[in-house]
Amino acid sequence: MSQSWWGNGNARSLTPYLNGKVHGNTKQWYSSGEKFKKMHYQHGKEVGLQQAWRKNGKLYSNYEYVNGRVFGLKRANMCVELEDENLLNNINLQSVALLILLLALTLTVRAADDPAHRSAQLPYYNSATFTPSWLNANSDALNDFHKISAFSWLNQYGDQITHNTFNNKVYVASFFFTACPGICPKMRSRLSQVQQAFLTNDKVAIISHSIQPANDTVQVLKKYADDHGIKSGKWHLVTGEREAIYKIAREDYFANEDLGEFVSNQDFLHTENLVLIDSNRHIRGIYNGLNKTSVSHLIGDITLLLKEAE
Repeated sequence: MSQSWWGNGNARSLTPYLNGKVHGNTKQWYSSGEKFKKMHYQHGKEVGLQQAWRKNGKLYSNYEYVNGRVFGLKRANMCVELEDENLLNNINLQSVALLILLLALTLTVRAADDPAHRSAQLPYYNSATFTPSWLNANSDALNDFHKISAFSWLNQYGDQITHNTFNNKVYVASFFFTACPGICPKMRSRLSQVQQAFLTNDKVAIISHSIQPANDTVQVLKKYADDHGIKSGKWHLVTGEREAIYKIAREDYFANEDLGEFVSNQDFLHTENLVLIDSNRHIRGIYNGLNKTSVSHLIGDITLLLKEAE
């Protein structure tokens, strides 16, 4: 067992080892004493549920490793506040390299099925923590499980797009705005890969919601679609009432609470996440739209859902 402390005497990390490899539950804390990360290892490899928190106690990452795949919400960059430099100098460097958690009991309660079987199916999600729920498609628990609410928008052609547009379809949802100079271009490039992969499959669609609907009119969206090879009937760029878009973003797709927050004269905060929805309007996956590997998993998972619906 390895332990380290901050310069103020508070615990910094606790790491168990077995035969020279990290094995068991590791824990890390902020210098002020609040929990930072919990993680579970088996013989040096991440397994099970991993979690991390901001200083204010808000869950920041919450994901599960199953057979090398990540399911749930994994932040690519941990937004950790820098601690006092004198405190950092007292940290055990080996422990610093270790990350987040899992209590084996939590995994056992939620995972009645074999982990090896899990990789052949996708979990369900019903909260902003994106904790995976491993349910069978015919489970009674799905009767009252979270679904995307009914909606009605206008797309780049002025057509009304509703939840019924996606009946019997698998679709990917995202949020953007046409004047975005930040993450949008890269997200658009990744979504173009999804579009191309299922271009001739009418059971797959994409919907991108503008978070600046007052500026992103039908005409603006149409030009944006034309300029970037967005295909009619496959990928819907939608606009509508701002309040309705933000409500469904936060309450249904569990987008960031700071969605739409002003950053500069040219940019607004919005989520980089892509959300995968099945033919029953259940959330089945969350993916980093800036990450090539994550989007590759998305494409593979769409194929899984198509097979599931057969």
